[in-house]
Amino acid sequence: MAELPRLAHGTRVTPNRKRLQQLRRALTDQSIPTPYRVAAALVLLYAQPLTGICRLRVQEIAVVDGALTVHLGGHSPVPLTEPVAILTQQLLRERPNTDTAANQQSPWLFTGQRPGQPLHVARLMSGLRGRGIDLLGARNAALRQLVLDMPPALAAAALGYSPETAEHHAAAAGQPWAHYAALRGTR
Repeated sequence: MAELPRLAHGTRVTPNRKRLQQLRRALTDQSIPTPYRVAAALVLLYAQPLTGICRLRVQEIAVVDGALTVHLGGHSPVPLTEPVAILTQQLLRERPNTDTAANQQSPWLFTGQRPGQPLHVARLMSGLRGRGIDLLGARNAALRQLVLDMPPALAAAALGYSPETAEHHAAAAGQPWAHYAALRGTR
């Protein structure tokens, strides 16, 4: 028998207004290093966990039908919105820690200090928390918004979440899939 995913009883969720303020800052504040800006956008907009962000490879970024996409662990690549796509292209051009002979060909989008290694998750976590982002709350808020905007099964398939997790967030957001089609017509 398959084990069901563990669901927390009390889930932190950043208020959407605060999440969008943090996203706006990540997209526009040029004093923040580009890797942290891109990582913040992936958390705040695409509900990605830091462990997955750190392990993104350059080859998982591609142009599909004229749009920059990223493979986030789901079944197909996800198109990046224009401001995030521009920042991601900048990161691709200017990845830090690639100026030594041992790290020039690093496969990681978020290169680490050690040659051949990705950015350590603790370093990314510290950098984002230091910029005021409640990582769990922001990720939960982003996922809840995504399952309001699209069927939970599609969100799960695109973002690498289990269908049960996506359905749980849809129910917690007050939008179970059964009501989706009727509500989309009224927006």
